[in-house]
Amino acid sequence: MKFEAGREYADVSLEINYNDIGMHRLKQWGEIFAFFAENMLQLQNNFLDFSDILKEEILALNR
Repeated sequence: MKFEAGREYADVSLEINYNDIGMHRLKQWGEIFAFFAENMLQLQNNFLDFSDILKEEILALNR
């Protein structure tokens, strides 16, 4: 994907069926937190795999 200015970026997403689950329904918070706990751990692990590459890219952009 590209920003209007031409810079590229990646988008990572995972959806939960919001027809069945709502953040404003307190009774469902346990299910929502479980979703975040399971999926955020995967996202963190992926980030850690690429963190050195990302740091190098950021440093190169700021030179």
